[in-house]
Formats: sequence, C-alpha cells, structure tokens
Amino acid sequence: MEQNGIYVPAESFEFSTCDNIYTHFPADENDTVDLGRLGEESKRLSKIFETATSRSLLLLNESLATTNVAEGLYLARDVVKSMRYLGVRCIFNTHMHDLARNLDELNGSVKGDSTVESMVTGIEDDHRSFKVHIGPPQGVSYARDIAEKYGITFDKIKRQIDGRT
Repeated sequence: MEQNGIYVPAESFEFSTCDNIYTHFPADENDTVDLGRLGEESKRLSKIFETATSRSLLLLNESLATTNVAEGLYLARDVVKSMRYLGVRCIFNTHMHDLARNLDELNGSVKGDSTVESMVTGIEDDHRSFKVHIGPPQGVSYARDIAEKYGITFDKIKRQIDGRT
C-alpha cells in the first residue's frame, strides 16, 4: 500500500520497496486447454522464479490446488522452500493446512534469509474478525459459512426442491 502512496492503516510498520510484484491466481479454464490446469499453473510459477529476486513480492491464491491434496502439498512444499531459499516476500493463501503445520521442519530444511510463517484470521465473539496474525492453521476454511450463505446445504436445497410442488 505504501509503495503506491496509499495510507497504511496500522499503528506502525516497516517498509522496503519491491522491485516486482508477481501474482499467481487461478487461471480462466479456457487458458488451460493446452497444458491442463496444473501444467498451466506450473508454467506460470516457473516463469516467476526465472526473474523474481529477494526484493520481489509474490501473491499466491490457491496455487497448486488443481491436483489431489497429497500431490499439491508436495509441490507447494517445494515452492515454499524455493521462496525461502530465494528470500522473496510472499503471501500464499491456501487451504493446505498441512503446509503450515511443519514450518520449523520446512525452515530448517533449506538455508535462507527469510522465515516462513503461518498467518491466520482471527475470531472475535465467535465471528471472523479478518484481523491477520501469526499463528498455526485453525483447521477450518469456513466452508460451512459459505455453504449457508449461498444456500447449498442439504436442508436449504431440500426446502427449495420441496417448495417447487
């Protein structure tokens, strides 16, 4: 935010500019026809590592989730270890909770100037606060909240079907 001249809503913070900001978000299904979704994701990640430096910022959203959980976790561990080795700054939003469960092992497995940390959103008064802090994964991704919000629980779908008659 500071790099773009935008007010930073914080009591204090440390700041260093980025030489590049890379994003890795899910691709449009039409863009994955030739390589498959995992191939397309892998190709984009590879290109990022060709030019990223320790002064870069990576923003990853659900990367490597296009394969089964075990294989995605295997790939994600290698990518995170590579980020530590490079020393790049990164925010990796993922539902692979096991990736964050063994960070001491991951941090000890490769030398680097950066440290991999798990960050989670807080809960206040039994509601998500969306305040982010360092902590272990909570083991939930709030899928039930989303299902309730969009009406895809069995009870809601059943009521909808029953209401047609």
